[in-house]
Amino acid sequence: MHPLPVPLTELPDGAMVQEETESYLIMQARALHWSPGGYRQTRHALQDAMLLTPPSTLRALGAGYRAVLHPGAERAV
Repeated sequence: MHPLPVPLTELPDGAMVQEETESYLIMQARALHWSPGGYRQTRHALQDAMLLTPPSTLRALGAGYRAVLHPGAERAV
């Protein structure tokens, strides 16, 4: 895992972060909690999230590559 290179709200859609043992998808500057049951809105602000997305993938997303996201993520926003 890597420290966040930018504020959470500036990460591109498709980036994944982790706080403690929970994982989150970044979509529209929001963190969506991921679980095997699907995505849901986060009820708290993430404080110490670590980046899960590899730096090279983060650069591709930041350069305009659009990740194909699960429809459940789009419904959770």
